[in-house]
Amino acid sequence: MEFEEARCSLSELPRASEYILATPQGRPIDLHNLAARVIVPSLNKCAVCHVAEADHAKANHKFERDPSLPTWKGFYALRRGIATAVATVGNAMAAKSVLRHLNLATTTAHYIKSVPAEAVSAVDKVSELLQNTDGSGRPNQAKRQR
Repeated sequence: MEFEEARCSLSELPRASEYILATPQGRPIDLHNLAARVIVPSLNKCAVCHVAEADHAKANHKFERDPSLPTWKGFYALRRGIATAVATVGNAMAAKSVLRHLNLATTTAHYIKSVPAEAVSAVDKVSELLQNTDGSGRPNQAKRQR
């Protein structure tokens, strides 16, 4: 489905509130409460059994956070990441619409971050090295000598 088609179909849905994230009563959701109760716990899962940290007490092993899950950095970082991803896949106008900005300059100056291909490649190589450890905490020598 094209972006414009999706936008049109979403705009036709009935809205019970003027807020994007609203309670059943139509009031705005407390974003700090949402982060503490829903977002952070969903990102803190065990690497071994994939159970949330809060529910991990009954497991027969020590909790080890899954490093493949992102660390919560806050709503501004979430918005910036969404804007960058949308601009990469679509364009800056699409990101402006997703963030509900009136001015494209606001979106491009403060939200869309360019990521050079060299930086992405370097991070991927470092990530590969760190994920292939031999138990000593150091990258495997075989991987480094490629």
